[in-house]
Amino acid sequence: MADEPDVAMESLATATSDTSDHAEIVAQVAGDKQVAGVAQVAGDSVAGVAHPAEFDKEQFVTVIPLQALAVPARLAQRTSRIVDGHTFDRPRLRHILPHPSDASLRLVLLDDVIKDATKDLPPAIRQQLQGEGLFNVATHDQCLDYSYWPADHILRKLLPPGVEVPTAFETVGHIAHVNLRDELLPYRFVIGRVLLDKNAPLIRTVVNKSGIIENEFRVPTLEVIAGEGSSTNLETSVRQHGATFHLDYARVYWNSRLEHEHKRLVDAYFKKGDVVVDMFAGVGPFAVPAARAGCAVFANDLNPDSVEYLKRNVKVNKVERRVRAYNEDARVFVRRVLKPPEGGAAEEGPVQEKGTVEGEEEKKEGERKEEKEQEEAAGRG
Repeated sequence: MADEPDVAMESLATATSDTSDHAEIVAQVAGDKQVAGVAQVAGDSVAGVAHPAEFDKEQFVTVIPLQALAVPARLAQRTSRIVDGHTFDRPRLRHILPHPSDASLRLVLLDDVIKDATKDLPPAIRQQLQGEGLFNVATHDQCLDYSYWPADHILRKLLPPGVEVPTAFETVGHIAHVNLRDELLPYRFVIGRVLLDKNAPLIRTVVNKSGIIENEFRVPTLEVIAGEGSSTNLETSVRQHGATFHLDYARVYWNSRLEHEHKRLVDAYFKKGDVVVDMFAGVGPFAVPAARAGCAVFANDLNPDSVEYLKRNVKVNKVERRVRAYNEDARVFVRRVLKPPEGGAAEEGPVQEKGTVEGEEEKKEGERKEEKEQEEAAGRG
C-alpha cells in the first residue's frame, strides 16, 4: 500500500527504542526441603511445580452473631431503607438474605453493634417498624471463613509479628512476581499459596526473584513458589493498549510498570511515516506500538530469546511489513543501520534481517549489478 512506510526509508529517526506456631508453619512450607525443621532459603530454588504450602484454614473462621428483621420478601428493601445506617455493613457481603426456613421471607441483617434490637435500635425506628408490621426480630450467625479474608489479613496471622506483609506484586500475564525480603524467605511458599488463592483465576503462577541479575540479558533468576510452571518455563501473554505480547518470563526481560511510559512515548513522538531505530527492543513493547502507529521500525536485541518472541509478536499484531528484527550487539546494530554507503547517500532498498537467505541474495544481486556497470563503463572508455 502506498500510504504505508517501507522499512527501507532513506532518512532514519532514532528513538528509544506465636514462635512455635511459626516454626510449625515453616516446617509445613518447606515441603521436602527441610533442615532441622526450617526451610532452606537463600540461594535455593525448586525445579518444576513448587510444593504447595499447607496450613489450617479453619483458624480463619469467624462467626458473628447478628440481630435481624424477618420480613416479607416484597418489603425487604422498604425495611432496609427504614433501618438505613443500622444494617450490617462488610465489604462484599449482602445485608439482605433469604430466610433459612421460609422462602417467602427475607432477613435484613442489623449492625453487629446491635445486640438486642428491641433496645438498641433508636425508638423512632422501632415505632415505625412496629407500625408497619415489620418489627419481627430474628437472629443470624454470619460466618466469615478463609475465602472471605483478604491476603494481608491471612498473612498477618501466618507470618511472625512485626514483619512486613507482602501483598503487592508485579503482574505479567497470569504470573505474579514478588521480591521477598530475606526474613520472609522461609515463608515464601505459604506467601505464594495465599497470593495464589486470593488472586485466582487471573493469577495462576507466583514467582520470587531468587538472586541478583548477573546475566547480560537482564533476565532475573526466578523461583516458582506457587502454581503452575517452572523456573525455566514461564510462558505467558500480555495485552497492552490493543497489542498482544507473548513472552517467556524466565528467558526475556519484561517490566509491566513501563506500560504507561511506552504509550506516552509512542503517542507523543512516533508519527506515521517516521522511521524508528530501537536498539534494545526486547519482545517489542516499543517496536510493535510504533509499527501499529504507522512507523517503520528497525528493532534489535542481544538476547536471541527476546528476538524470537519479538518476531512472534510482530506477526501476531500484523505489523510484519513495518518491522525488521535484528539479533546483534547494539553498537554493531546501530552502525549497520545508520552508516550510509560510500557516496554519503542513505542506503536504499529493503533492509533484510541479518542472516536471511533473501538478504544475502539481494546483496549478491547488488554486487553483480555493480560489476556489470563497471564493465560497461570500462568498455565505453
